Amino acid sequence: SGGKVAEALFAQLCLTFFFSFYCGPFCAWLVERFPVNIRLTSVSLGFNIGICISSGFSPALATWLVTFSPPSPGYIFTAFAGLGLLGMFISTKVHTDGGIDEDDADASVGKLTVIEDDLST
Repeated sequence: SGGKVAEALFAQLCLTFFFSFYCGPFCAWLVERFPVNIRLTSVSLGFNIGICISSGFSPALATWLVTFSPPSPGYIFTAFAGLGLLGMFISTKVHTDGGIDEDDADASVGKLTVIEDDLST
């Protein structure tokens, strides 16, 4: 930023604005990928393993790539974006089971419902 605080703040605000279009619907999209009985484990493992791999190996990969060409580490995120788009197009099934049926909504008023998860101990 060269000491220009207002310009740096404006750039961060612009990036945050566009980042919110991704982060807002991402959680709902990710949760809908899995059936109810394995949703918690699947989302947490899938998200955290993906973050660990991409965040853990990015510095080492960038260090290796810079030996070939100084701007080449910028291609890492292009590759991650391509892999993300590929995964999104492969993952098309949405699990809508486990919701509330309109017919059963009146009968379940006042009753406590316990949903079993695969992590019950």
